[in-house]
Amino acid sequence: MASLPRSPALVLLLPLLAGCGAQGSGGPAIAASTGRVYVLGSSFSRDAVPEALDGKPAWEIYCGQTLEYIFDNPTGSCGLGSTPWTQVLEPPAVVYDAISFQPLPAAGVSLDQDASDIQYWLRGQPLNTVAVIQATWPRPAVWEDEIHHPNPDPGMSSNAIEYYYALVDELKRRDPWRSYRLTRSNEMLDYIFHDPASPILFSDLFRDASGHMSFGVGWYLQHNALRQAMGQETGVDATADGVDPSLRDYLDGVVELYPTE
Repeated sequence: MASLPRSPALVLLLPLLAGCGAQGSGGPAIAASTGRVYVLGSSFSRDAVPEALDGKPAWEIYCGQTLEYIFDNPTGSCGLGSTPWTQVLEPPAVVYDAISFQPLPAAGVSLDQDASDIQYWLRGQPLNTVAVIQATWPRPAVWEDEIHHPNPDPGMSSNAIEYYYALVDELKRRDPWRSYRLTRSNEMLDYIFHDPASPILFSDLFRDASGHMSFGVGWYLQHNALRQAMGQETGVDATADGVDPSLRDYLDGVVELYPTE
């Protein structure tokens, strides 16, 4: 269990207090670029190939787990990461240019919980650290029912597109001084699902029924969606075997259709 409570008021106050000390004017703390980025999430975050991001990437992966689980069980990672979050996000925190969080929907997990966990992990970061929300996506077998859910509970986590916008809105409401960006990777996948002219079969984006991305076109799309949200150059092929140039052109166009929100 982490050492401090996830009180929204406390989390919001900490960067402001840090800013007062840093600048002497009551303004928020601003730090110079470090070239460091951090990725925290489930095995879907691993599908974004975090080690191939620009700069000095670090990441921690908790297979099939929510942000709430990650917060409550910091030693419960599945061995696919490079750096435990307790080593870099707990005070004195390592300063990052951007940190990505991947909320995984689950029964009983609320929007308030996801927002509070994310704010807790950001409390040691200067206000110019960009917070990226890596959108999660449904299993292929239930794609339409979940991503376009007609009546999602607005207060509970879900795979509905609207949930991630609601989460970003809540984070901005609590902390309007920080930049929160949404990868929109779920919307990119949904575009391909509905595109009759797509040169990629929707099923070819996945490697299993759980929704993990294929090692080719799936990884390529997720990696570049995350790069775009972090303000890095896109069109980068980080796959082991390489993606056909014509498919890369198509996927690059899909990424451009969904700029960071």
